[in-house]
Amino acid sequence: MNDDMVIKETNIWGDYHNIRNVNKRVRLIKKKEILQKYPFIDHYKIYAYKPKNQRGPAKEEQTFIINYAYNYDIFADEEKFISDVNEIGLSFFKEKCIYNDKDAYKIIIYEPLCPIDLIKLK
Repeated sequence: MNDDMVIKETNIWGDYHNIRNVNKRVRLIKKKEILQKYPFIDHYKIYAYKPKNQRGPAKEEQTFIINYAYNYDIFADEEKFISDVNEIGLSFFKEKCIYNDKDAYKIIIYEPLCPIDLIKLK
């Protein structure tokens, strides 16, 4: 990891309330809706990859979600999910893992500026 950067837990994800630009606002609303639209997004945490000396909350383009899904049906809505994620400019990563002593899938939804190699280690 870059010494100037840090991964911290945050609550900034699809925060569209103070955005006046219509295009950006629509994108953030869709970004927020992804969390409620798919049943396998249920055990998630929101993180930010940001500079150590950055004051205040994370910016939207610094955020990512790590989700552990037990009830992920491998091919249920995956294509629709991936197309929705890609449509708003996010990236997607999935791998099989053990979470709380159960088989699960680790699903990462992230902004393209976030380095996936470092995120996977989280």
